[in-house]
Amino acid sequence: MFQFLVKRLVGTAAVLVATSVLVFFLTYLAPGDPAVMIVRSRIGRLPTEQEAAVVRSEYGLDKSPWEQYITWASHAIRGDFGYSFRTGKPAIAEIGSRLAPTLLLAGATTLFSAIVGIPIGLISAQKRNSWWDNFSRILSLLSVSIPDFWLAFLLILVFSIYLGWLPTYGMRGAEYLILPVLSLGLANAARLERLTRSTLLQVQHENYLQTARAKGLSERAVWIRHALPNIAVPLLTVVANQFSHIVAGSVIVETLFSWPGIGNYYIISIKFRDIPVIQAMVLLFAFVMVVVNAIADIAYALIDPRIRLE
Repeated sequence: MFQFLVKRLVGTAAVLVATSVLVFFLTYLAPGDPAVMIVRSRIGRLPTEQEAAVVRSEYGLDKSPWEQYITWASHAIRGDFGYSFRTGKPAIAEIGSRLAPTLLLAGATTLFSAIVGIPIGLISAQKRNSWWDNFSRILSLLSVSIPDFWLAFLLILVFSIYLGWLPTYGMRGAEYLILPVLSLGLANAARLERLTRSTLLQVQHENYLQTARAKGLSERAVWIRHALPNIAVPLLTVVANQFSHIVAGSVIVETLFSWPGIGNYYIISIKFRDIPVIQAMVLLFAFVMVVVNAIADIAYALIDPRIRLE
């Protein structure tokens, strides 16, 4: 376990360094002058060259790209990601205040996907080629095919505008979670359903299941107590990836529902070319993915004793 953690720590550091270099220079090459945007936000008009030069000197934007990166990286190692160009507040504080809503949305969506997708896949595998199986397969195909932002528009149109049942703006209660979770979770639930069904069908004739049947266990007990635990590893892999992808990729849905999370703030930061915030966010996304995958790897060994961490 210690060796595994050391390897993961080294790998995480390498990923974060490579990501920071790539993002820093891609941001630097993007069109637009951050100094002009900063001054314009302060005085409400386009700045003169002298005014822009003062801001460039203040934020170190007049240095070479490598000098800027080394300065930024030396501070980032200590947890200082600089100050937002737009608000003047610490970038890490700006992100931290919006991280909890995004984690809440990602957690609720992942839980919904697992609760819906895995049982439906289990029933479909038990009742292969029945009307239930055919219906769930068609429904899952439709769910996977519909983009989440288009589904969000449909849900808003039906449940908010036409029926008036659910709110669509902000985060002021549990009911505000329903539409964003459905928008992000239906496709993920469909993927889990298809994976559960296919993997269960692959193991349905394995010897350990035949032995369980020979002992007199009911077919329901065979599927739930023996078949399902043996496909837990691929399911956990998909669930972990879904969670990390929602954290990093729920930008459009958060914007549509005015969800006060990282995604909505990320769009604002890109429009303003708020470089410190953009860089800190991308590193956060990379860190979340690495940590979630590491936790999943540890869980593999706990779920299946045949797996050893190396």
